[in-house]
Amino acid sequence: MKYIRAWFSLKTKGKIQVQILEVYPVSL
Repeated sequence: MKYIRAWFSLKTKGKIQVQILEVYPVSL
């Protein structure tokens, strides 16, 4: 689930990481 990964990245990395996931929905 892309949105859950984006939320988890928001908690761990930051908002920038979430935007990257929006463009590239893959495991970074």
